[in-house]
Amino acid sequence: MAEIPRLVETRELKMTQLKEVMEDGNPVIFFRYDDAIDALMMLFIEPTTETVVHYLDDFVGLLYRPETKEVVGIQVENFERKFIHAHATIENVWRLSDCETEMKDFGDIVLCFERIKPVVVKEVTRITKSLLHDQVGNEFVLA
Repeated sequence: MAEIPRLVETRELKMTQLKEVMEDGNPVIFFRYDDAIDALMMLFIEPTTETVVHYLDDFVGLLYRPETKEVVGIQVENFERKFIHAHATIENVWRLSDCETEMKDFGDIVLCFERIKPVVVKEVTRITKSLLHDQVGNEFVLA
């Protein structure tokens, strides 16, 4: 979000945990979509940890710990209204109607979610990596 001044520059943020998630596919501990505010949040730490958001563009923000500046999650705003429409790879898996399992009960929803979640995480982190590359260059990708 261009109108909100940044507390730190993107280059000042530590990306160790974010790189691990991107490279090794480490699990996201907390994954939540909030339809009231249309935001997707993925955290690599417990959700009770204090974080600050650092926007890379109008949708994607890095969540970091203020005391260490370590990136510990990703937040995507306007997720269903705008973001997924701009990224077909996420839009294609986001709809439960496209899930291979017939939805008979809550267990089927959980199983479908567990199949879809890694794909959404992979695509959101891929988009985030591209935004980071645009802002800080190869030092993020290679470091």
